[in-house]
Amino acid sequence: MRLTVTLAALLVCGAESAMAQPDPLLAHRWQHRVLLVFTPSMASPSSHAISAAISDAWHEFQDRDLIVGRSTADGYRLAGEAVAEDVVSEWRASLGLGPEQVNVVLIGKDGGVKATYGSIPDLAQVFALIDGMPMRRAEMRARSTPDQREFGDAFAVDCLHRHVTTPPYPTFP
Repeated sequence: MRLTVTLAALLVCGAESAMAQPDPLLAHRWQHRVLLVFTPSMASPSSHAISAAISDAWHEFQDRDLIVGRSTADGYRLAGEAVAEDVVSEWRASLGLGPEQVNVVLIGKDGGVKATYGSIPDLAQVFALIDGMPMRRAEMRARSTPDQREFGDAFAVDCLHRHVTTPPYPTFP
């Protein structure tokens, strides 16, 4: 009886400490795709390169429900929220990434790793990978107009990329 009570107390205490620092990625499951960026330091050329690329393509990130996790001057942040260093270390370990390596990891809305890059990737390739995912294709269909659905997925993708609101074919009175 005493052993059962002690084990129950340990489980409750362990659950409370585990709940104190849940994996922040869980809060984004089914809501966002995540691009985790790991660079050796904020001052590294790769950090500056990815910052510029993300800034230039921010509307593309928003269109794809894609958020970013990366190192900042005050630690690691995911979608602007601080992430504990031990959590970031766990991510690196589970993904097999070293602390001094440049790595970018794409995580889908389902929480699965979709791609791992050993350097700063071309974001157009990342977007193309996302746009080929079944969930993303369904999102694009749901966001398209009836005319776009009539002409198929390729037209919807083109329209979303170009933010076209009318069909690119001639209309006759």
